[in-house]
Amino acid sequence: QESPFPSFGTDVFEEQGYVSVGGTTLSHCGYVDLMLKKQLAKQSRQISLDSNLSSVACRIVLPNKTTISVSSSHLAPFKHGASTRFRQCQHLRESLLQESDNMILLGDYNMRQSEDTSIENILGIDAWKAAGSNYRSKFTW
Repeated sequence: QESPFPSFGTDVFEEQGYVSVGGTTLSHCGYVDLMLKKQLAKQSRQISLDSNLSSVACRIVLPNKTTISVSSSHLAPFKHGASTRFRQCQHLRESLLQESDNMILLGDYNMRQSEDTSIENILGIDAWKAAGSNYRSKFTW
């Protein structure tokens, strides 16, 4: 989740039972945080990532012993940031695969349509596309 200040997620969502699990890191527009329900957070641990990724992550062990790496990112902005985003995605994938073969990637990737194929070759298909690409639900804000 993009956050205007480091404790934003905790300040806003703690009453609903969420806690910050991935740490908070700077992005080009504030901070990035990762919030989980408290019960799920008990089965998680933070994954240390390079600060240039503008991402935070954790590894979760589910009751059936399945592990999942979950990350929240706010990648490089603007059209001219494409090569930086490509490198950020490569590094993010490499870091998360060291923890688990299963990944859930969240956040604002700032991608352009021209980048879809190259990024999907690294990270897999966009969930919105996999769900049918309904243009009425394309934007989440």
